Amino acid sequence: LKSVCTYTLPEVSALQTGPIVVAGTMYFTTETQSYAIDAATCAEKWRVERPLAKPSPLGVHRGFAYLDGRLYRGTSDGHVLALDAADGHTLWDQEIDVRVPGVTMPMAPIAASGLVFIGHAGGDQTGVTGHVYAFDAKDGHLVWRFEVVPNDPAVRATWPNADRYPITGGAFWTSFTLDTEHNVLYVPAGNPAPDFDA
Repeated sequence: LKSVCTYTLPEVSALQTGPIVVAGTMYFTTETQSYAIDAATCAEKWRVERPLAKPSPLGVHRGFAYLDGRLYRGTSDGHVLALDAADGHTLWDQEIDVRVPGVTMPMAPIAASGLVFIGHAGGDQTGVTGHVYAFDAKDGHLVWRFEVVPNDPAVRATWPNADRYPITGGAFWTSFTLDTEHNVLYVPAGNPAPDFDA
């Protein structure tokens, strides 16, 4: 193995993205920027910045999903974006309905069958519980939402220390898996809050 080309980021970033290559173009992300480079020469095709009023303390992002000429990603301030893969301009921007401190969206979404599947991180922060979202890939409207920790008294009653501490956990850092043959979405929830009695 030898280096073919190199692209140097114009920013300091914790680069945790999983690059994707479509038709000779490599797409990848950082917390505040989206990139497209030539996969053979590493020449930049476009770069789009989305400044954040309050960046995440971790400053990470794990990449795009691609479907039908569009790129999809989450942001650290709880938005889901669709970008035109040709030039990076925003096609739609939807804000999720969970507005709690600590909620970010660093995972790479899954895009298939006309939907964009994504969840948010932050379940290691007190009072944040995870949610999975399915957005329409064309216009960004919310199709459905799933609560990892249902807001149901019978379920919430099983939570240790629920009488003293906010119910917390079940959020997402990594991508989902879609079984297209059986139409099943697998979601690896985790990151519970610390045990306050420890």
